[in-house]
Formats: sequence, C-alpha cells, structure tokens
Amino acid sequence: MDRVKWIEAKGKKILSMDYSGLKTTNELTEVLDAAIKETRPLPAGFLGLSNFADSSISSEFMDKINKTDKAAVLGVTGVKSVLFQAYLRFTGAKTTRTFNSQDEAIAYLVS
Repeated sequence: MDRVKWIEAKGKKILSMDYSGLKTTNELTEVLDAAIKETRPLPAGFLGLSNFADSSISSEFMDKINKTDKAAVLGVTGVKSVLFQAYLRFTGAKTTRTFNSQDEAIAYLVS
C-alpha cells in the first residue's frame, strides 16, 4: 500500500502512515491494517509518523490505533487539534505529539 512506508532519519526507521483525505472509518482502518502488517514482525514498539490532513477521524478509529514508542501526528489543526489534545490527555499518551511540518515531526521522533 502506497500510504504506508518506512522512511529513515538519523539512522532510525520511522513508519510513515498517510491518512490524508480519508473520510470513513473503513478507509482509515485499511491504512491502519497495512501499518499493523508492517509492524507485526517487530519485537517491540516503533516510531510512527501519521498524516491526518483533511481526514475525518472517528472515536471508533481512535480506539483501534496501535501503541508506538513515539508518535508524531501531522494535519490535525483548529478544533480537531484541541479535541485531539484532549484525547491524548485522557488516554495518557505522553509520547504522541502534533506538528505543523514533517521536518518538525521527524526531528521529534529521532530525538
């Protein structure tokens, strides 16, 4: 799947997941399933970069998201950003952060 691929920065592998433009839980879940398939053989967590620009994220989908060692999220802006930050506080996800650019997100992931 073109929406899920490994990228490398500063010697670290990052799983890039492109959810941009997807509107339904089924579409989002297809990308998530491809990401799970990529990470299943790994012994532990991974670094994840997710792009949710112009997508619609349901609470049903959020319940399906895998845990990562560190996660960077792009494309969550405005009211969605406020709601997402509240969700992160509620779930205790301390290593997931939102960013405005891919360069900032990758710098966080490899730090």
